[in-house]
Order: sequence, then C-alpha cells, then structure tokens
Amino acid sequence: VAALKDKFHWMEPTIGVEERTQLGVSYGYGISYDQQSGNATPRHWRVKNVTPNTQAITAGVSRGSKLLEIDGLDFVNTTSQSDINIISDALYSRNEGESHTFKFSDVDNVEYEVTLQTAAIEGVPLQLAKTIDTPQGKVGYLLLNSFNNSTVEKDLFDEFNQFSADQITNLVVDLRYNGGGFLALSSQLAYMVAGKDVTA
Repeated sequence: VAALKDKFHWMEPTIGVEERTQLGVSYGYGISYDQQSGNATPRHWRVKNVTPNTQAITAGVSRGSKLLEIDGLDFVNTTSQSDINIISDALYSRNEGESHTFKFSDVDNVEYEVTLQTAAIEGVPLQLAKTIDTPQGKVGYLLLNSFNNSTVEKDLFDEFNQFSADQITNLVVDLRYNGGGFLALSSQLAYMVAGKDVTA
C-alpha cells in the first residue's frame, strides 16, 4: 500500500524557517545526537556535538555521552507509547523555558544528570577554524557543521582571508557533523577553496 506522503516532507511555520535559515536560530538544547540505533530498542544515541554558549555546555554535557533517561523515563529500552510520547515531547520541545532532565553516561561510563530548559539556540555552523603548523607546512582546519544558516557566510569569508594571510599550503574542511543546507553556501565554500576557474 502506497503511503500518502514520503518521510521527507513536513510542514512548519514560515517564521520558524526564517529564524533558522536567516538568523541561525532553532529551538532546543544545543545538543545533536548520533542516533546509532534510530528508534529501535535498545536505543543507542550518543552526543555528537554540543553548540557553544548553550546551557548544555555550561551544564557539562560532553561529546560521546550516551543518553540514558529523559525525565526519569528509560530512553534506551522503553516501548511504552505513552513514555515515547513524553520522551519525544522533551527531545523536540519548542516551548522556551520548558525544563527537562536528561541522564547521560560519559565516555568513561560515569553517569551524570542535567536539567535543561528549551531555548532559542543561535547556531554556530563554523565551530572551529585554526592554522596548524606542521613539518609539511601550514594547514588550515575548519569544522563546519551546517550549510543551512546564512550567517556563516561572513565567518567563512573572514577565516579564508586569515588562511590567506597565514599562507597555508593545505586545508582540511571537516564536514563530519554537517547535515547539509543551502547549495549556494556550499558553492561559495567550493569557490573559496578552489577558485573561480576550477569551480566553474
């Protein structure tokens, strides 16, 4: 039986799209997960990135931590639909100021618990840019987590000017956590890396 719609379509208010794409604002906690098991039990979700300047950073949520519980409910093993609804509402809350408790296990298997409030999170697509001195010469490194935020354009421009001033000979563009976004921004990055002729 054919589905009425595929899994790639959804609806959301225009203002939400504009906030996210033009201002870089989304709602949540500033945590992104590597969903190694999807929603199948046992769920195995690990923190892959924490946005700078968020409550999650201040509370000590660390990369590699495994999500164990939300609001006292067993995130890993529950199959109860009512529990899943509560967990989903907490994970994807868009209600600013709404509090939820998360229990994690860090990379050393030490459990810790944090209480976070849903907030308007200013995305930081370009989370790291630096020049590294190596025996083979100067290497530029960029950690770029999204092409879905037009505010990153100026940051990329500034960093590439700095790389030019530093006279780098190699460049690493780290896109491990990049979920994609605007083709225009990815094309601009390609232009900054390869130049006009190669890009054309």
